[in-house]
Amino acid sequence: MILSAYYRHKNLEIINEIIKHWSPSEKKMLRFIVTLPEQVFLNIFSEDARGSIVNVVPVLPDHCPDLYRVCDFAFIPTLLECFTAAYPEAMKMGKPIITTDLDFARTICDRAALYYQPGDPIDALHRIRQLLQNETLQEELIINGTSRLDHFLTARQRASRYLEICEKMLEV
Repeated sequence: MILSAYYRHKNLEIINEIIKHWSPSEKKMLRFIVTLPEQVFLNIFSEDARGSIVNVVPVLPDHCPDLYRVCDFAFIPTLLECFTAAYPEAMKMGKPIITTDLDFARTICDRAALYYQPGDPIDALHRIRQLLQNETLQEELIINGTSRLDHFLTARQRASRYLEICEKMLEV
């Protein structure tokens, strides 16, 4: 599942390439779930790929837990983030994460994610297969994600820290 608005840096187009490499049995079994406006969905995904993607259109925040519950894992192919709620949301909902092997992702997820080389759909597919075939790995990532949540600040704490930084800059 990819719970995200559309921005180029979210790299959702990689799904087209991943699906091209699915085996016939994977095409029958696997589905990506996305939350995009219908026109965006039609613009970024090929006609062939759309058969393996369920678009539930944008959802309100209070419906997000229901989406997480029906998914096996969170796939987050982003190429650039300073922080995304998708990582801690997946951790909170007890979902393993597959994401890009980039410094920001490793800083946020640490040992709570499987990483693939950015822009490499074959490596992403390998990680998807690895996760789906290994229940022990799934459990390990979920446990690591749950413990990782203790390292994040609340929204109020983050705002307070930002204000502290601004105040220090004004002192200079």
